[in-house]
Amino acid sequence: MRPALLLIALSLACKLIAAESSLNVTAQQLDYYLLQAFYSSTPAQRLPLHHIGVQGQVTANGFLVTAVLENYPAHEAGLNRGDVIVSSNGEPFHEIYSFNPDAQHSATIDPINRSFTLEVIRDQQTFHVDITPVYENLFDSYRSATLASIQEFSAGNKIIGYVHFWALSRATNDLIAYQDLLQALVNTDGIILDLRNSFGFLDKHQFALFQNNDPQLQITAPAQWLEDWQQSSASLDVEPYRKPIAVLTNDYTRGAAEILAHELSRPDRVATLGTRSAGMIGDYSEVEPQGSFNYRPARETQIDGFIFEETGLTPEVEVSYPAAESRRDDPQFEAAVNLLLGII
Repeated sequence: MRPALLLIALSLACKLIAAESSLNVTAQQLDYYLLQAFYSSTPAQRLPLHHIGVQGQVTANGFLVTAVLENYPAHEAGLNRGDVIVSSNGEPFHEIYSFNPDAQHSATIDPINRSFTLEVIRDQQTFHVDITPVYENLFDSYRSATLASIQEFSAGNKIIGYVHFWALSRATNDLIAYQDLLQALVNTDGIILDLRNSFGFLDKHQFALFQNNDPQLQITAPAQWLEDWQQSSASLDVEPYRKPIAVLTNDYTRGAAEILAHELSRPDRVATLGTRSAGMIGDYSEVEPQGSFNYRPARETQIDGFIFEETGLTPEVEVSYPAAESRRDDPQFEAAVNLLLGII
């Protein structure tokens, strides 16, 4: 085989291996605890763990931080997207075991109050930070970070609001909380709805926060979690936000968040920015007793006549922001501000 063809074959093989590995999420990954918390039938079943409020991925150099939750230890310690955590207390960093050593031997993680020293690389510079994890399930953490994300700031002579919907929930209390968040921004001239790295389940009241009419979504052959998206636990009196909206998406926007972004992009007053979403609208099922989740792609599911799985949402304005790129500014956020100022 010629060298060029060999390189192409190896590239395709690597992509296939990566795709297959993403179909199974084990208890050695933070994502397992996120899925476990969201798919639990009751709050009591959600597994707590010690964590610092980050999302990330394992790389050859360490754990690459791809997102930081507002008001959690990593955020308070100044860790940023693009940082690489190399070690904890002098040992190679592990996203679960560094803060939860008992998780290697037991499904039960007992609470402790302990500080850790992390070695972090940023812009090829190494520094150390002392940090104390919280003990909490990730459903509650994502809910808290959403509530803590709300901002209001001046841009030119306009007031712009910001909220990051880290988690989309169908619970009545959460739907009311979302409504309160939007009500707090009612006097702004436009808002940035951040759906980057967002996850969760779809509910018709989430759409009602932003639009008067019923959702126009046409969903055929829905994955199991999508079958009952119109069923709400209570009837809420929602006053929608009627002003311009910039919706941010990225490679880690998945599930309900990408469908929400798709539906909201219909009116002229709403624009989507960022990078293409993950295209992951399938179902997860827990495997017992192995302690893992298997992902079933929704390759037959169509959203408004299009296959969403592995395709995702392509935003109207594409703004690159690679996860490994460590920088002080946020080009996607800044593009959203500039776009809103052009609409308002």
